[in-house]
Amino acid sequence: ARLAYGRKHLRDPWKLHFDGDEKWFYTHSNSGKLKLPSGVDKPKKALQSKRFVGKVMMLIVIGKPDPEYGFDGKVGCWRVTGEHVYKRATTYNGVRYEKGDTRRIDVSMDNDKFHEMLKEKVLPALRRKLPHARTLKLQLDNASPHATGR
Repeated sequence: ARLAYGRKHLRDPWKLHFDGDEKWFYTHSNSGKLKLPSGVDKPKKALQSKRFVGKVMMLIVIGKPDPEYGFDGKVGCWRVTGEHVYKRATTYNGVRYEKGDTRRIDVSMDNDKFHEMLKEKVLPALRRKLPHARTLKLQLDNASPHATGR
């Protein structure tokens, strides 16, 4: 099936074809050197545990650059977050939150979150970057949030 698909689209210019995927990024690394300009203080590196390093999930969409329309190939890179509502007053990282206050927190990608980000972030960004396009192809991997149709 893959060979047949490849042969069918061998001469396709792939101009309105986009790839999207999620990627985990670790927020801290114990190894490696940090290069800082002169006069900048070294940032604090505080880990609660070396075994459980924090991660951030990003949704990234790219496409083939099209200089004819001024498209550089970059559609967007969005952090996967959800809204957390505080049930009682608390202090978190030195910031005071009262009951009912909200803040954005990192969440895992599930089916509902994926479709929400697709509607609110990806499709508007594609329309903004390529207003001339009538149809677009967005290719995703076979991860479980993408697999169940809507």
